[in-house]
Amino acid sequence: MRGRESKGKEEEPGYLSFAVPIDDHTDKFVLGVDKKIIIIRWNSFENKFHPDWGLLETVDQTIPSNILTYGTVDNLGRLIFGTMNTDGLKLANISSLNFKLDLKTHISGFAWCKGLVVDTYSPQSKWYLVNSDRHYNLLAYNYQMRNGRIGSSQAVFDWTQQRMTGSLRRLTVDRDGKLWIALDGGHGIIRVDAKGRNIMKYVGMPVLSVGACTFGGPKSDILFISTIPSFHENHNGQKDKGGSIFAVLGLGVRGLPTKGFRLLQNIIESKLP
Repeated sequence: MRGRESKGKEEEPGYLSFAVPIDDHTDKFVLGVDKKIIIIRWNSFENKFHPDWGLLETVDQTIPSNILTYGTVDNLGRLIFGTMNTDGLKLANISSLNFKLDLKTHISGFAWCKGLVVDTYSPQSKWYLVNSDRHYNLLAYNYQMRNGRIGSSQAVFDWTQQRMTGSLRRLTVDRDGKLWIALDGGHGIIRVDAKGRNIMKYVGMPVLSVGACTFGGPKSDILFISTIPSFHENHNGQKDKGGSIFAVLGLGVRGLPTKGFRLLQNIIESKLP
């Protein structure tokens, strides 16, 4: 990619952790790359390897071993993102970036944000976090969306009590407030009722590890599932199809519409002139 900060030199590719659209801009997106949050201009109908980009923020500059792992957007257009510590130290965090690029850290003291989703459709907004330090259990945080404050947390799903393989990874939420969670090493995804603390549905996949899932399509009723490459055979003795993206239809549920990151126009113009 070529950016204003690169002074004409081509940047080395980094670890891409997330991509979210910019609100009201069909050709602009925000990406997490290593420690950088960047904005790019990208036409999805063109195959362009080095799109124009600009730097919005560099996170955790005082912690060299921290990198971005996941990002999403809440109903007010704030960017919510998590990090991981590649040395396994409890120095990772969950932070947010608003339309003026004000950076705020909300949760800290863990090693890896494996998955994060903001449920703004339910009567009481919550953050759901997969915490690698607590046996990959699912934690729920009360969320005051108007002021962006995070309240107390509680474990709402104990993975250690489930007789299943693998561990919880990235997740999404449907309009019924139920969570769809990818299983790393678990051959599929699960639908979880956080209030009842139980698994409602299991969808098997021809892969060992599922990376993430999200709803899409014109009616937000298609579950798109990304998977992780593996050199092992799957549980049916067939070749693992990890590395593929699958679309699952007919689940009888709908997801939440995709939210765009709201960013001041003058900031967009300064980063992508």
